[in-house]
Amino acid sequence: MTLLEVIAALAILTFAGLALLERTSAAVQEAARSAEREQRLSAEERVLVAQTVLSRRDLDRRLGTRTYGELMVTVQRPRRGLYRIGVAWVQGPEDLVTVVYRPDSAYAQ
Repeated sequence: MTLLEVIAALAILTFAGLALLERTSAAVQEAARSAEREQRLSAEERVLVAQTVLSRRDLDRRLGTRTYGELMVTVQRPRRGLYRIGVAWVQGPEDLVTVVYRPDSAYAQ
């Protein structure tokens, strides 16, 4: 092998190593973003679950948007007995939404 061939081989290995390093770095960053997103969704889920077990009277008291720390909870009543509950971070769109049914007390068994 000549010196030129060795230099060319080293250059190819260097570029391949840099590409591998870049891909590994991107994968690590994506894993960190994914873990953070999962933690945020877990916090939102806890708040949503707490809201879905509320009674009709409690949901009526909470109509509108309220802030709980960094989370905003919006409770709407699109129809009688139906409540739409959405959870979002203060500076973002709603990530979790559900609709619960609470019958009138006259019809409740």
